[in-house]
Order: sequence, then structure tokens, then C-alpha cells
Amino acid sequence: KGVIRMTKQDIFLKVALIIEDETEIPQEEIQEDSMLMDDLELSSLETMIIVTTIEETFHIRLHEKDWWKLITVKDVVDVIYEAVE
Repeated sequence: KGVIRMTKQDIFLKVALIIEDETEIPQEEIQEDSMLMDDLELSSLETMIIVTTIEETFHIRLHEKDWWKLITVKDVVDVIYEAVE
């Protein structure tokens, strides 16, 4: 049997749900081009909690040195997409 690969849209929907759960920002307000700190007004602590939840959800490890590269929700989706490949 082949492995079913998640699409970027699948990942985005899961990430948006995680952000909603951790911050109470409605999922409908979260777009791929939403900037984590500017548009969604996430604090460093909220971002860290979200990254930790993402690591647990997707069974991946994001290196702390890469966290600063996560500017938009799309950046998060792309990093997850590459890590689960």
C-alpha cells in the first residue's frame, strides 16, 4: 500500500485549527498570508506553544534556529510539508 501524503491545504487546515485552539482566533480569520505576530498578534510565548503543538501533532521536530523564519502561516505550512515528506 502507498503512503497517503498530506497536501499543503490539509496541513493549513490543521495549523489553522491549532492556532484557533491555542489563541481563540476564529479559524475563518486565519489565512495563509496572515503574519503570525503582526496580523494574528501572537506573542512569542503563543508562537512557542503553537510550534510545540505542531511538533506533537505532525510528529516532527522544528529546530529553534528555524523558528525566526516562521513569519506567515504559509511559512509554517511549508516547513511542516518539507518535514513530513
